[in-house]
Amino acid sequence: MGKRAGTFISLLIGIAAISGIAIYAARSDRPSADVNRGTRTDNSANQTPVEEIDEDEIAESNEESGEYKENLAKHLAAKGMVMYGTYWCKFCNAQKELFSNAFQYVNYVECDSSGENANPDACDAQDIKGYPTWVYQGQKYPGVRSLGELASLTDYTEAENNLEEPAPEGAGNPVQEQEANN
Repeated sequence: MGKRAGTFISLLIGIAAISGIAIYAARSDRPSADVNRGTRTDNSANQTPVEEIDEDEIAESNEESGEYKENLAKHLAAKGMVMYGTYWCKFCNAQKELFSNAFQYVNYVECDSSGENANPDACDAQDIKGYPTWVYQGQKYPGVRSLGELASLTDYTEAENNLEEPAPEGAGNPVQEQEANN
């Protein structure tokens, strides 16, 4: 019976150790993400679903020119639109991919204290519950947003970027210049 009691005690110690690990993990200060549903869970057990990544939106965004993306990103920043997210969030990374290199111009707030240039206090002040969340004029727009939707929300038009003076008729066109000389 001594050997059985020892085995039983070892089993109880093993269960206690596993339970302790599970309790420690559940009490971690870092929010966890359910990457399959795109939710953020914090210690208060608040969950906000975030839209699934639309592969068609990413493909459509890839058709946009780099100049369009850069001009849109600069426009969003000038209008005061801000994206809140985390470095580890696949939905945030998908949103960043829509802008490609132009994302550097977007007003972005990193909500995880482990991230680069982190500002979790700003995220808390905005009561951000899911990632990514765009905030514009006090309104929250959670989830991955298409470039077209972001442009529409901020009244962006491509005409804003065509601020260069139009070239005089025939300038730079050798065929028209030759016809004008004849």
